[in-house]
Amino acid sequence: SKTFWTNSLTASFNLNEGNIQSKNDSALGNFFFPRYNFNLSLPMGLIFSRPKETKRAKALFEETMIQRDITKQQLRQNIKNSYQNYLTNKYLLAFQDAVLQDGGLLLSQVQAKFESNQTALENFINSTKRYNGELVRKLTLLRDVNNSKTILENYIGMPLEDALRAINVSPN
Repeated sequence: SKTFWTNSLTASFNLNEGNIQSKNDSALGNFFFPRYNFNLSLPMGLIFSRPKETKRAKALFEETMIQRDITKQQLRQNIKNSYQNYLTNKYLLAFQDAVLQDGGLLLSQVQAKFESNQTALENFINSTKRYNGELVRKLTLLRDVNNSKTILENYIGMPLEDALRAINVSPN
């Protein structure tokens, strides 16, 4: 931009100015050869600005490539974090299933004792509340597993099962 003004410079010259106004009554005719005028125009700014534009474009390209590499690394890290979140939620859901089965077994025992009048109503209500609490935790974990799977699939751009099959990892 500092040398932009040089783009307006041009070089021009006239080799045979006398040919423009030739005299018809002259017996000698055209005195000047060559007969045509030549004009040479050279934008001097090209000499100064083109290398700078090239350097600027090269620097911009290198910056873009560095930014692309940084974005790739961030995407890889996000994919790894999302996969770890998915696995953690999946294992927590499996653990919660076991807890829920134990709670269901305990609830059925308390219910059987309550029906035979061997336990108080309070114990039955508390067991029901615990079982329902565990059921709510399971549903929350199931939602978390599905959300983490959806986030991971958005990052990788394909279903998780297809991606795991592509890298020969069992989806279970």
